Amino acid sequence: MKKKLQKIKTKEKKYTIPLNIDERIEVCFNIKKGVVTHYSVALLLKLNGRWQDVKRCDNSHVGVAPHCHLYSYTEQGRKEAKIYLQGKPADLLTALILDFKQHHGSIISNYKLSYEKSRR
Repeated sequence: MKKKLQKIKTKEKKYTIPLNIDERIEVCFNIKKGVVTHYSVALLLKLNGRWQDVKRCDNSHVGVAPHCHLYSYTEQGRKEAKIYLQGKPADLLTALILDFKQHHGSIISNYKLSYEKSRR
């Protein structure tokens, strides 16, 4: 008698946290068997009519440790710094959302300042 393979369902959840008219947090994560497996948390700014990532943290790449992309500008253009994280996906997801909510003002101010300096 053949055994039936059981398909494990993965649920994807997405939502947006508006901070003000031109700032928001976008959250996306997958849950498998009640456990967060993959996530992405992004802080976005609407600048010159376009939404831009200011900071994005994720563990969505296979074989790559959880990390954050922190963006800024220089005279040469937009640049990216990577910061690596440690922890369980569910713990990191919760901590990142809280961190983005608490510190979005200073993160975005630094981004805008680097943008303005790069235009001089």
